[in-house]
Amino acid sequence: MLLLPALLNVREKVFALTKELDRWLGERYLGELAFNLALSPPFSGHDLQANQFSKVWGTLNRALDTAKLQGLPYCPTGAWGVSYKQEECTACGKRPARHQDGEARRCEVCHDEHRVGGWLPRVGAVSWQSARPLPGAWAVELPGQLWLTLHEQPPASTTGLSGGFRLYRGGRETVAGLGPCAS
Repeated sequence: MLLLPALLNVREKVFALTKELDRWLGERYLGELAFNLALSPPFSGHDLQANQFSKVWGTLNRALDTAKLQGLPYCPTGAWGVSYKQEECTACGKRPARHQDGEARRCEVCHDEHRVGGWLPRVGAVSWQSARPLPGAWAVELPGQLWLTLHEQPPASTTGLSGGFRLYRGGRETVAGLGPCAS
């Protein structure tokens, strides 16, 4: 949940983001995954007080429930233009395989998820950035011209990062020592 100011262009920005996410998710996951965004009616700071918050919460939930019923509203429908000249992905069996890894043939989505899954045990920090990562970086392209980048160690510099966080590594760190890698 995001608390956004009721600025004049918030509705247009959320609309544009919804369209972009729907297009990306539709193409990538063929309609099997949706990200629901909804705007509630505006409310004041007074409405966030304890005696009023349950009304705001109910309004927020109704707006989100309505969005869920209209999943992928900006995603094209009908026949999907997918080329199946290659064999199907051995992981999902739904999309054409574009990557060969030994006996496994993977589509673009399963290939990315397999790569990220292999990196996760060694990840110490996660960041988002708009610049294309360096070759060999553990990174996956996301919608909105963003890259999700995984790091073994938190980056020495946060220049160029849109955001990020470090992962807790057990007894060597205290809760007070944790915090975002972007300061």
